Amino acid sequence: MTLFDDKCGRCGKPAQIVGGANPRCWACARLDSQERRADVLAGKVKWGPWHYRPDNLTLVHDDGYDVDLERCRTSAEVLDWIAQVSGKDVVYDEKDVGHLVRALDEMLGLQARLCGGGQDHTIDIPALLRPSKQAPAED
Repeated sequence: MTLFDDKCGRCGKPAQIVGGANPRCWACARLDSQERRADVLAGKVKWGPWHYRPDNLTLVHDDGYDVDLERCRTSAEVLDWIAQVSGKDVVYDEKDVGHLVRALDEMLGLQARLCGGGQDHTIDIPALLRPSKQAPAED
């Protein structure tokens, strides 16, 4: 068996990304990623009890608590939201906090855009979350 014996589950060409339930060639993996990002920005994805509301740029818990993503421009602001939710341990458990971190990471690209290399960065949230634009990184 060689590296390219697996076929892409989307197009049938040789797969370069294997080991999971859905082997993919690079082109289809990129399409999957673009489609996922479009679904995320359209508010069609849930992370546990959290979902994104594109109309007001918030992550909302099923109980109605919301995280204002426009107040998540720096790593300190993101950490503050995580700490706020984590501090409400009577209401939210570690799974809720973990799902929030996953949501924030997928929405904002925490390491790539906010704190890569241990450096704090500032991002333009409306520009980042606008579906038609490629996600910009700012300093």
